[in-house]
Amino acid sequence: MLVNEVTTQPVSPYINKQFDEPGIDDIRRSIAAFDAEMRPERGALESQRQVIAQFRDAMARTSSVERFRQLFGMHGSQWRRGDAVTCHIASYFVGLRVELARIGQPAFDDACRRQLHSLTPEARADMLARPALGDFGAIVLTAPGVGLRCPLTTAGMGEGGIHLTQAEAVSLLGASVRPDESRTILQTLSDMKLSDLSMHATYALLNLALDGDGKVPESLDGTAFRKLFCDLFDALWRDKHAESATLGASNFFAQEGDNLRLGHIDWLSAKAADAQAQRVRGMALLCLGGERSRVRQELRLASALHAELAAGRYEGVRRYEIAATTYLAAASKHEALSHLDAAAFAYGFAAKNFARCPGKAANMRAALEQAVQCHGKANAMNAAHLVVECADIYALRGASEETVALYEAAAKQFIRLGNREEAQRNTARAKDHRTRVDIRTINRALESRRSMADRVRGTGLDAAAAVRPDEPVPGAPDPVAAS
Repeated sequence: MLVNEVTTQPVSPYINKQFDEPGIDDIRRSIAAFDAEMRPERGALESQRQVIAQFRDAMARTSSVERFRQLFGMHGSQWRRGDAVTCHIASYFVGLRVELARIGQPAFDDACRRQLHSLTPEARADMLARPALGDFGAIVLTAPGVGLRCPLTTAGMGEGGIHLTQAEAVSLLGASVRPDESRTILQTLSDMKLSDLSMHATYALLNLALDGDGKVPESLDGTAFRKLFCDLFDALWRDKHAESATLGASNFFAQEGDNLRLGHIDWLSAKAADAQAQRVRGMALLCLGGERSRVRQELRLASALHAELAAGRYEGVRRYEIAATTYLAAASKHEALSHLDAAAFAYGFAAKNFARCPGKAANMRAALEQAVQCHGKANAMNAAHLVVECADIYALRGASEETVALYEAAAKQFIRLGNREEAQRNTARAKDHRTRVDIRTINRALESRRSMADRVRGTGLDAAAAVRPDEPVPGAPDPVAAS
C-alpha cells in the first residue's frame, strides 16, 4: 500500500491514477506542514495568521480544481476548491476566528454546507467513520490519506450539508476518542470547555441523536448525555432562547420529568403564541373593511385568543389539547365573521396541536378539513403543505396508519396542483411508512403467537393444537363409546 511519508496515512482512495505523484505529494505536504504549525503550542496568533495566508496561497497554486475534486472525494457542481481550504483552516480554533473575520458567519456556513454536501458516498462514509475531536470540542471529519479536515457545524449537518441521520449522530457520539480510545466523544465532550460554534453544533447533534419521543439511545452513556444536554441547554438559554427551545429538548425534558427546563421552553412558546395572536389580530383588521362594530368585536376576540394562548396552553408542561381547542374556538369565530384567512390560520394550528395528542386523530382530521376549506382554491398550495406538516408531526411519533393516510392525501393534492416533485416526495414517504406499519403489524402478530405458545406450553393444549382436525386427540374419550 502506498503511504504518505509526511502523514504516515494511506494515499487517498479516491485518487485517479493519471495524476502525478509529485503534485499529490505537494498537496499532502502543504496540509501536513500547516497542521503542524497550527498546534496551540507553536506560537502567537500573528504568526499563525501568516501561516494561514501562506497555506491558502499554496493550496491555490498546487493543483487543478479537478485534482482537488478527485483527491478529496468530491462531486457535484456546487463544490468550490476554496470551500475545502476554508473548512480545513477552520477546523482549528485560531483558523476559525480568522475565517469568520475574513468572510463572516453566513459565508462560512455556506462553505461548510457545500463541502459536506459535495462528498461522494464513499468519502462521506469514510469521514463519518473516523471522527475526531479538535480544539474546544469541535468534531472534525477527516478525508483518509490526505488529511483534509472539515468541522462538523450546525449548518453542515442538515439536508444542505452532509444530511446526518439519527443513527449516524448516535454513531458519532459513541465513537472512541483517539489515540487512547478509552472514552467516547460524548463522554469527553461532557467534561470539556466548548467554543460557541462547538456548543451549537454539539447541541444540534444531541437533538438529532434523540429518539422520536425524546429518549436517549441505549447505546450511549445516558449520564454523560444528560449532563451535556442540560449544560448546553442552560448555556444557550442564557444567550439565545430560541436556539435552545427545540422539539427534541421539549420531548427530552418531558421524558426526564424536568419541569423547570420544560417550563422555560413553554414560556418561550407562550411568547411565540403572543406573536401569533397579534398576527391574527392584524389579519382580522385587514379584512374588516372599516366597520367599527366589527372592529371592536374582532379586537375582543383577538384579545381573548391572546390571553388563552399565553395563560392556557403554556401553564407548566405542554398542553397541546388546550392549545388545539383554543385555536378551534377562535377559528370558528373567525369563520362566522367571514374572516377566512384568519380562520384557516387558526384551524391549521388546531390541527397541528391535535396531531401531537394521542387519541385525537378524528379531531385533527376535522380541524384539518376546516382549514383546507377556509384556504379555498386561492390558497390550495398552503393547504397541501399544512397536510404535510400534520403528517410530519405524526411521523415523529412513529409510523402509523394516520401518517400514511396524510402523506397520501398530500400527494393527491400536489398532483392536482401540478407539483409533481412534491407529489413524488410525499408518495415515497407514504410508502416508507406503510412498510414500517406492515413490519410492525407482522412483528406484533409473531410476538402474540409466541406469547400464546408460552402460556399453553405444558397445559396439554399445545399437544391438542398440533393434531390435525380429523385425528383424535391423544387421551381424549371416544365420543361414540361415550354415547
